[in-house]
Amino acid sequence: VSPPPILTMILRDATPSDVSDLTEIAHEAKRHWNYPEAWIAVWSPELSFEPESLTTMRVVLAEEHGRVEGFCGLTPGTARWQVEHLWIRPSAMGRGVGRMLFDDAAAYARSQGAAVLAIESDPHAEGFYLRMGATRVGAIAAPAEGDPNRSLPVLELALGECYPVPPKQAG
Repeated sequence: VSPPPILTMILRDATPSDVSDLTEIAHEAKRHWNYPEAWIAVWSPELSFEPESLTTMRVVLAEEHGRVEGFCGLTPGTARWQVEHLWIRPSAMGRGVGRMLFDDAAAYARSQGAAVLAIESDPHAEGFYLRMGATRVGAIAAPAEGDPNRSLPVLELALGECYPVPPKQAG
């Protein structure tokens, strides 16, 4: 039995020069689930990024040897932050990239005062979010050509509080 591969990913903030990689990864990951091309075409605007996209959300990417392997886009709120995007190249799936990005997003949102991470998930990604500790709280209608009853799972991850070190007791 050989040891698991060593993950040599680095996380960094996305820059305007990364938007073509982000768009490519989102499309590649969505196609991984064998959705019809007609659906991909309808979703293309939501899967495509422009430099301005980086002004409305925090986007962190995972990079290995200069190649972007995945990214997470997080929209800030007050107590409730939204995971807008979490996409991993299919060739990098199962290597811990998604967990690394999700953990980073949760830690960052918590550090900014968020109590909840909200997620509208692709049905194929629901299991991942459940493994990350999120809870399904509902579903939203997302009909598509040929599947009028399609819906998206809605999940939440309670971030809890950051507990300070308690003061020392006198005596």
